[in-house]
Amino acid sequence: MHRPTVLGLIGCGVISAVYCEALKTFPGVRLKSCADVIPAAAERRAAQFGIAAVPADQLLADEEIEIVLNLTNPAAHFALNEKILRAGKHLYSEKPMALSLRDGERLLEIAYSTGRRVGSAIDTFMGGAHQTALELLKGGAIGKPTSATAFTMFAGPEKSHPAPEFFYQAGAGPVLDMFPYHITHLVSFLGPVAEVRAVATTTWPVRQIKVGPSAGRQFKSEVPTHYIGILTFHDGTLATLIASFDGWKHSHPHLELYGTEGTLTAPNPDYFGGEVRLARLGDDFRTQPLKFGFAGGNHRGIGVADMAEAIEAGRQHRANGELALHVLEVMLAFDRCAELAQPVRIASTCTVPEALKHDETFGYAAAQPLEAVS
Repeated sequence: MHRPTVLGLIGCGVISAVYCEALKTFPGVRLKSCADVIPAAAERRAAQFGIAAVPADQLLADEEIEIVLNLTNPAAHFALNEKILRAGKHLYSEKPMALSLRDGERLLEIAYSTGRRVGSAIDTFMGGAHQTALELLKGGAIGKPTSATAFTMFAGPEKSHPAPEFFYQAGAGPVLDMFPYHITHLVSFLGPVAEVRAVATTTWPVRQIKVGPSAGRQFKSEVPTHYIGILTFHDGTLATLIASFDGWKHSHPHLELYGTEGTLTAPNPDYFGGEVRLARLGDDFRTQPLKFGFAGGNHRGIGVADMAEAIEAGRQHRANGELALHVLEVMLAFDRCAELAQPVRIASTCTVPEALKHDETFGYAAAQPLEAVS
């Protein structure tokens, strides 16, 4: 077995702990150091996981580090992502990798010119539940797909997050914050998107923080908080999507696909596992056995493990920059549609990520039976 690929991490907020914990389970990668604009945050994370806390410039200058994870807030993504690539490192960025299509394209241009790779943090489509759904879909379980639905609706992050303002600023909102998961999964199921139609509104322009030291303080939303969209895929399949910070509860499936011979329901794309249900023509919904590992727990970082393995093998990694750029363009089109009151054609495209093999575990729990891998 080759030596582990060495990683560095910049941005030591809440999500970084999830990555650090998950990355320990993949023997093909080794997290060496972390950095943050608040040194104390890096020091706490370093002490928690037995790694080094260093300034960001020192991390980027470390010749041993090959891949750098950018887990900072969205507004900081592009500038830091560019710096990471120009430092000669492969980049794995939290979503979105940039706040504009031009900046996203620029990152890929830099990557191509320097021989580096760009990875995207939306790797939940590699989870066992979603790979099972993909296998059923590609195996013709519902015949030819004709349409799909995707829903993500809740009462806003201010109900549980102590500092939720950035969710309501440019570069965030329910589409850019939550729909990267749904759209990435739909693309992995149905291929690239050709056209977007959408409308948007703001139900409550003034929000109130409900938890933490700032509870009771009000702030204004800078972005729409309820979107309804229609995606037309290149194969002609239509998908209806709703993303909202204004829905108290809903009972819709997170993802559902309809075909000429049945209906397939997939679980919340923000998670790796969940229930997959299939209803064939003339039959009721039946829960399907999951045929892949990584179907339970939080495995954020599987995309990094796949990226490291792909670099070594000379193949395309699954959670790649072309996929992330295409999803970014689709998401940005929601606001453009709402402003222009007309459909928006999508210029970018991408290759559908390769499906996982049944025994593909990236070294994780390789000694266990596949059904025990979670």
